[in-house]
Amino acid sequence: MMILTILGDIILGCMFAGFYALGVSAGKAATRQEPENSIAMEHRHGGEDP
Repeated sequence: MMILTILGDIILGCMFAGFYALGVSAGKAATRQEPENSIAMEHRHGGEDP
């Protein structure tokens, strides 16, 4: 009976770790995107055609 409890804890821990990693990667992807109404201008060097 104790082995089942230990295995259950391990499985739950792995699930939490997996969902945490997914959340972190989704959060990084969300913060990396520029909003559509951003005032940032496209970077250009002099003499380049638009």
